[in-house]
Amino acid sequence: EFDQIAAATTNLNGEILSLRKASLDGDRRPDGVLEKTVFILKEVLKEVEGEDFPLYGIGVASPGVVDPEKGVCLFSATFDWNDVEIKKRLEEEVSWPVIVENDLKAETLGEFWFGAAQDVSNLVCLKVQRGVGAGVISDGYLFRGANNVVSEMGHIMIDPNGEMCSCGHRGCLQAMISAPSIVNRAVEGIKGHPQSILGKFPPEQITVRNIFEAKDRGDRLGEEIFEQVSTVLGLAVAIAINMYDPEMVILTGSVIEAGHGLLERVKTVERHEALKTVANKVHIQKSGFGENAGVVGAAAVVFHKMISGFTLRHEQELPGCPV
Repeated sequence: EFDQIAAATTNLNGEILSLRKASLDGDRRPDGVLEKTVFILKEVLKEVEGEDFPLYGIGVASPGVVDPEKGVCLFSATFDWNDVEIKKRLEEEVSWPVIVENDLKAETLGEFWFGAAQDVSNLVCLKVQRGVGAGVISDGYLFRGANNVVSEMGHIMIDPNGEMCSCGHRGCLQAMISAPSIVNRAVEGIKGHPQSILGKFPPEQITVRNIFEAKDRGDRLGEEIFEQVSTVLGLAVAIAINMYDPEMVILTGSVIEAGHGLLERVKTVERHEALKTVANKVHIQKSGFGENAGVVGAAAVVFHKMISGFTLRHEQELPGCPV
């Protein structure tokens, strides 16, 4: 995950018109990532030159804590970045305004404007892959918090005696249901399950998908891991519902996509764990954007600013503020 970047143009319905991707080849340095971003960005812009529609701006969905006013990635554990000036560096290369947003917040806006949540005003988008995070729309506004770290739901503690998390605490959601933690559990679990299908794979080739596929084939280790992950994920959804009182929860990310039957199991746990007054009222579903959720979300960031004319900190309604 996070081994490639993508650039796309979309129309005002969030439909992709042109798409380009580039592998990072393990190079996550700011210079390397931004150089490749500029290259594929220029490629998609060339494809729409001369077309009979306007271009309103460029949205960037970046992992990590983002200052959207300055367009700076303040910190990204994924890329090991600190204070990377994404907006400034991209605008030096292209002649369009650039808006930078946290990737999960961007994807949440994508669902709100273009996806399954177009008819709701209160939404939680829960993403599970290398990390665990949640984007929140409350009464039609993107919920940011004082320091733009609302999305870091992965560091809610579930088990104080659980495994160590990268944040320095034990038993966080991220340490229990993120893709790396699931794979590590399988690698360690093979020692106690020598007959497991997963033992046929070299440890570095074990993925969440083949763990869950082993479950579908009746593999005991796969079944145990699936049960653990789906239970904790159901608890995470229940926590999000109790905290934010949404009309809808959308699940996205590689872990969600890998698990056949995961959504149904999550719904069962959520109905048992969430407050009874809301447990059966919240619609829970997967995202329909799949691997394109990031670029659709980036487009939604531009669309959101263009339509609502908000200030990025307080999201107050202002007179028209075109990008």
